[in-house]
Amino acid sequence: MAVTNFTPLLGLALPTTGDLSGTWGTTVNDAITDLLDDAVAGTVTLTTDANVTLTTTNGADNQARNAIILCTGARTAIRTITAPAQSKLYVIINATSGGFGVKIVGAGPTTGITVLAGTQVMVAWNGSDFIVSSGDVVGPASATDTAVTLFDGATGKLVKNSLVTVSAAGAIVAPQAGSIIPFYFASTLPAAGPYHGAVAHLHSTGKLYFAHSSAWQIITNGLGTADTAGNVTPVGSAGQLLTNDGSGGLTSNTTGTGVVTALGVNTGSAGAFVVNGGALGTPSSGTATNLTGLPLSTGVTGTLPIGNGGTGLTTTPANGALDIGNGTGFTRTTLTAGSNITITNGSGAITIAATASASAATPTVLGTVYGATSSASPNSTFVGYEAGASTTGIRNTLIGFRAGFLNVTGTNNVIIGFAAGENTTGSDNTFVGARGSGAGGGAGNAVTSGARHTLIGQYDGNQDGLDIRTATNYAVISDGAGNRLISTANGQTVALDSAVPNSGTGITFPASQSASTNDNTLDDYEEGTWTPAYTPYAGSFSTITYYAQIGYYQKIGNTVHIQMFFYTTNFSVGTATGQLFVTGLPFTAVGGSQQQSAAVGYTYQWETNSPTKAIVYQGTTRFEITRDVQGVVNSSPELTAANLKNGNPANGLSMAISYRVA
Repeated sequence: MAVTNFTPLLGLALPTTGDLSGTWGTTVNDAITDLLDDAVAGTVTLTTDANVTLTTTNGADNQARNAIILCTGARTAIRTITAPAQSKLYVIINATSGGFGVKIVGAGPTTGITVLAGTQVMVAWNGSDFIVSSGDVVGPASATDTAVTLFDGATGKLVKNSLVTVSAAGAIVAPQAGSIIPFYFASTLPAAGPYHGAVAHLHSTGKLYFAHSSAWQIITNGLGTADTAGNVTPVGSAGQLLTNDGSGGLTSNTTGTGVVTALGVNTGSAGAFVVNGGALGTPSSGTATNLTGLPLSTGVTGTLPIGNGGTGLTTTPANGALDIGNGTGFTRTTLTAGSNITITNGSGAITIAATASASAATPTVLGTVYGATSSASPNSTFVGYEAGASTTGIRNTLIGFRAGFLNVTGTNNVIIGFAAGENTTGSDNTFVGARGSGAGGGAGNAVTSGARHTLIGQYDGNQDGLDIRTATNYAVISDGAGNRLISTANGQTVALDSAVPNSGTGITFPASQSASTNDNTLDDYEEGTWTPAYTPYAGSFSTITYYAQIGYYQKIGNTVHIQMFFYTTNFSVGTATGQLFVTGLPFTAVGGSQQQSAAVGYTYQWETNSPTKAIVYQGTTRFEITRDVQGVVNSSPELTAANLKNGNPANGLSMAISYRVA
């Protein structure tokens, strides 16, 4: 008998007892051994310049079973390899020409992994997608301890040895230049020769040095302190000079007779004398830099250039004139009035108004590439870049970037918000809501020919299970992510959250309850049917058939009301023992220690002791049926399978129960 069972991942033969009588050798060789060889070390070569779905067959050669996928030949684009979406390890070698990657994805497809041209990657299935099989990064065998590793783009290796090293003390060594850059020494400097080109800080003195040849040169001498904002407070007192301290550094002069209170400088050809803290004088020539308090009204002549904050213009501006950048400077000009617009230039003011000839038939437009402005679209208002750019319809109010962008002939629309109603061609719509960071594309963004909608929020017309792109007369209020809060339409119910409006009048709740903690809130309503059935505590009936199994339920908040009627046509006990239950309740009863009971309404044709009451078991979808014993208070003798009768009809039970759910 041929093998009919195969392993789920590699498709290897799984012979069972009685299979392969006299032929097992061929099957073991061809359907197990050879295929294991492929799965462990086999290579499939893909040469075609096209997307490829790996073949999958049980008990025979296929492409998906191989361990290595070798891609060769020329590629003109990134090509996709689709493998089974199941546990598997592959080595992907991209040896193609053309410079394009190859991408391996799981059937579905999944996101997958792209392997660049000239590289190879090991990928593994993680349960939902292929990922790169990670591991420790290994450098070249000749790697130097403490060397900085670099990417080797020439050979394609991930890392290669570097000539730059970092010592344990934090010194960066660059052997090609023969220099070491230590940043810190505690109290003494080493010989400068080996540190040529380095900058060092000596902690004990606070000085900064630069190593040149065989000597350290002082860069700074700790002449000030800086706070966390970088503000420097210099040492010394006002008027003191910096002098050589005899050891190559600078220090502030602290002797009384050495403090200079007036600095004389001969400036200009006239030789005017400048005194520290005194008047500048009037030199005949020279360049003033780093001055403060220079009066612009009397101290500046000529034209102030643009680079110094000026305009580069020499004329006095007229009333209403504006200085507008032209790429190299400024052009001084006045506004030019468009059609039906007047501009009045006053002293320090510009007044813009519509002319007396303007009328309601003239569109009001504001923005760049705004809607059509001919008499073909009268009584309209467009505000925003490309708002209503294609429309010729009338009486439209479109406000926002690309609001109503493609509404060519629609009329009587009010569309407000970035990208709101961008694709609609319908009429009599009111869309309010801009595209944001959520899933919503903007109010009514996906609506095409749909008309007479009122949409407020980011719901775009085809989200959250409700598609009204070509429908009419819907009203939807949504949140900033496009999630519907309230939805309704003419002649349909009011739907809450993700529920969809239905025909008729009423309130439609979501299929999955969103429970409220408020005692005065109705948070769920549902109607439906259920199927009651007898079930023993243990074991099972040999035979039980039903003529009718009728059950109805109504769920209001956390309370379920059920009605039922059913009876059997054939019955035998079998191995059934213990209490007798009715199973199949539509909702699980509330948990804890609470049990809920009810009275039986009607029974028919029981063997002995027909039931009179029922107890709903907490945390389950079943209730036990029991009976009263006449004259005994609080009695609830259990009924068992022995109480059921074999007849047609028999064991009829009709009752109604109300119970609480979680």
